[in-house]
Amino acid sequence: MADLTISQEITIELDGKSPFEYVVVKQGDKDSRILSVSLLQNKQPYTIPSGCTARIKYFKPDGKP
Repeated sequence: MADLTISQEITIELDGKSPFEYVVVKQGDKDSRILSVSLLQNKQPYTIPSGCTARIKYFKPDGKP
């Protein structure tokens, strides 16, 4: 069976309000997804400053991170 790669592009406004974008994954999907995230601040593209690191907060359906 061929390897399957799923790509998804999402845009996140940094105002902290919902709705957030959801990325649906399944157990065992290791190394099969590519996620491209564009950040907006005041509806303008936002670039992460040099020396800073972006982090993603996620939760599984059972509520655990």
